[in-house]
Amino acid sequence: MRPLVDTNWTDFHPISPSITPNPLRTVLIDDESCVRSAVKLLLEHELGFLIVGELTSVTSLDRLQGACDLAPDLVLLDWELPELDPTPQLKRLRARYPAVKIAALSGRPDARAAALAAGADAFLYRGDPPDQLLGALSTLVLPESSYP
Repeated sequence: MRPLVDTNWTDFHPISPSITPNPLRTVLIDDESCVRSAVKLLLEHELGFLIVGELTSVTSLDRLQGACDLAPDLVLLDWELPELDPTPQLKRLRARYPAVKIAALSGRPDARAAALAAGADAFLYRGDPPDQLLGALSTLVLPESSYP
């Protein structure tokens, strides 16, 4: 399966080879391409994750559910998407896909409580250094991991 890119659900790009035999499937949802690119690079090259989908925006629960139909192990969700009220969407997503790990990403540290209350498994602050972000995601999806 090729990874999904953007919101029209028709543009595809080739999957980058993974460095792990059973890579963790990940969907990135962020409206900033530089953030998606940086996170993708970190996750693929440092942790061996496989990015199966990239969305630039989410305008309905159907699109979030469509992203989960790609069978990811992890969804990294921008908590500040312009057209999305994340709290009700995340609650519905969590109810429908309880096994998928969801990490909320935000530039506002004060959004942490709302994201976790809505059902996010983790909250990541954009201002944190890459090693801290990687460590948090590694711990979330690979609990036995001890990422430095």
